[in-house]
Amino acid sequence: MYISATTLITKTMKRILLFLTFNIVFFANPVFSQPLFTWTELTPMPEPVSNNAVAAAQSGDTICIYSFSGIDTTKSPNGIHNKGFKYNLETEEWTVLPDLPAGLTRIATGASTVNNKIYIIGGYHVFSNFNEESLDYVHVFDPETNNFLPDASPVPTRIDDHVQAVWRDSLIFVITGWSQSTNVNKVQIFNPALNEWTSGSSVPNNTLYKAFGASGDIVGDTIYYNGGAVIGGNFPGTTQLRKGVINPDNPTEITWSVEEENPGDKGYRMGARVVSDRIYWIGGGGQTYNFDGVAYNGSGIVEPLERIMEYNATTATWSLFESTYKVMDMRGVAKISENELIVCGGMTAGAEVTNAVSMIHIGFPLGISELDNKNLQIWPVPATDVLHIKGLDAQSRYEIIDTTGKTVLSGELQIGTDSINTSRLTVGNYILKVKAKVGEKRMAFTVM
Repeated sequence: MYISATTLITKTMKRILLFLTFNIVFFANPVFSQPLFTWTELTPMPEPVSNNAVAAAQSGDTICIYSFSGIDTTKSPNGIHNKGFKYNLETEEWTVLPDLPAGLTRIATGASTVNNKIYIIGGYHVFSNFNEESLDYVHVFDPETNNFLPDASPVPTRIDDHVQAVWRDSLIFVITGWSQSTNVNKVQIFNPALNEWTSGSSVPNNTLYKAFGASGDIVGDTIYYNGGAVIGGNFPGTTQLRKGVINPDNPTEITWSVEEENPGDKGYRMGARVVSDRIYWIGGGGQTYNFDGVAYNGSGIVEPLERIMEYNATTATWSLFESTYKVMDMRGVAKISENELIVCGGMTAGAEVTNAVSMIHIGFPLGISELDNKNLQIWPVPATDVLHIKGLDAQSRYEIIDTTGKTVLSGELQIGTDSINTSRLTVGNYILKVKAKVGEKRMAFTVM
């Protein structure tokens, strides 16, 4: 169950809207315009926290955001904790949850929701002498009771800073990562229904694939993960995108390959989430760094990247967008609707641990319900005096919405191809919303 964009925007109009400015490097389909990202500040977390595991789940009749473990503003071993927090999107309030069940404090965990239970997996503890220990914990949180259930079976190979993603709301894939003293090439698959771990096809045993601090997600039956740090002097970063095709008849069988590297800087501890057939990597550090935000290569404090990267799995192409919102050190991005994501905590400029929470609305050619117009096209992009729409298979109504959320044009559209007079619109970015009885579709476009 998702909360609609309209509901959230209505409830958050009193908040500050931060609009993402962007320059596109390459976009595969020239018919459509680039995405428009709108950042909305939500209620801050009760306290600043970074490297926290983040997930979304249903609680009662609303979606809530959950944060588990992390590090505080001291960025010291003593500042690593097992605290939990919950944000209710309806009441706009944070509440404090019970700490993670008894065990060492940790960072670099992962949190995944399957069948509305949250599984918090792995992580590592930093002792006062700065020694580190990878962990095998699998905690289970019940959003309906706000309490932890008995722990699930531990991870066979202790793991932290791994890629963690859910396949078909049934299996959790734990891919590569760091274990005790090295990167590993293991793929560990957890089945919550059976409380069992199995081994998947390992990634190739080399630095093209093995990484810690990488991030990714699953599109259909295909795993994609990007960036991270690899074994070598000062743990260098990478721009490598890896792809793993899951055999749906035997999900332990995965065919691995490397894809085109990401444009721009290397990314470390980025947020990653799938929207439709695209994966978005948010922020991250351009250099690899320790838990205190200091670069492994000794160059000092690492700054967050001012970007969002998009990978279109259908066309196998990258797009790169610039942003004034800077955040890194993320262990998860929560998805609350088909085109809305939540980022909470992390490190901002100067590697400062933050309590900031933001919702990202992605306005791009994406069907957000059951509208049959899957091949809806608009042109020219950018628009000047007229915007043509092709592929309408039902009489529809349109709205053009500006970056403040205001409807500036509206009207009816006929079946087939129709046009909208945009000569009255000022230069800028807009959302076109096409609505029929069977659903609606939103697309971003620019007026020049």
